[in-house]
Amino acid sequence: MTGQEIQGRLNKSHLLNAQTLIPLLLVLVVVKSTICHMAMNENIICPHTSALKLTLTDQNKLSWMLFIAEQVNPDTCHYYEQFDRVHVDENWFYLMKTSVRYYLSPDEELPECHVKSKNHLVKVMFLCAVACPHGKFNGKIGMWPFASLTPAQHLSRNRPAGTMEWKPFSVMKQVYCQFMVEKVIPAIKEKWPAGAGRNVRIQQDNAPSHIAIDDPEFVATAMADGWNISIYCQPPNSPDTNVLNLGFFVAIQSLQHRKLCRNIQELVTAIHDAFAEFELDTLNKVFPNSIASYQKGCPCSNWRAASDN
Repeated sequence: MTGQEIQGRLNKSHLLNAQTLIPLLLVLVVVKSTICHMAMNENIICPHTSALKLTLTDQNKLSWMLFIAEQVNPDTCHYYEQFDRVHVDENWFYLMKTSVRYYLSPDEELPECHVKSKNHLVKVMFLCAVACPHGKFNGKIGMWPFASLTPAQHLSRNRPAGTMEWKPFSVMKQVYCQFMVEKVIPAIKEKWPAGAGRNVRIQQDNAPSHIAIDDPEFVATAMADGWNISIYCQPPNSPDTNVLNLGFFVAIQSLQHRKLCRNIQELVTAIHDAFAEFELDTLNKVFPNSIASYQKGCPCSNWRAASDN
């Protein structure tokens, strides 16, 4: 059977028959070694991975276009620099992964890990804030767990009663507002470069627990001491516009899973250590990716980052 005949059969077959090798063998009427040879050497059969994507309504698309238009300088058709932006978002961090790949020698034993339930793994939600690095500023504002240190009520084989330990709590709008006012804004004012001005824009998503852009308590704190800190929301169903979702959280999790964590206290410590060890070059690569996500929905091919000049 020639390559053209196989391609013809493959094009006529249903996609459901092209997910695994066994139904594909029945459709093409060839042996497994032939398919592997075609995929590896002749490029007749090309494997692809199809991921689920968010469905955008007409209102979502309009919000996306308006958001992009606000990022563009109308005089030059270039994107504004991102040096005055701070991206904030929350993310769950788990004590362990449900599946881990190891590279072992032939005589090593396969490591095993047992839990009572895969659906109830130990986890902590963190609020993170980062900015675009420039000059000597590394862009790392801070990471804060939605958890509090409380004394243990009962004796355990792992620790005596009264030991201070982290206890996660639910993230409501009041809690989020408190973190923004008491943690994020003071950290911005403390770490913001002296020569970068005092005009800062904070980007958040549209989660129900997030505060309004004109929240009185937030505005009063953000405008104090001569600062002009404002907050705005990214378009709905557009996580790629936030650098934290583009690659920062994945990089932090990769560093975190290199450390042995046995309880929630060690997990919080590992996350803080990973944030401190996070390399500046990685964050420098993530922010241009956010500009690339803008360009996917950009109606004008002349819009581009100012750094492209």
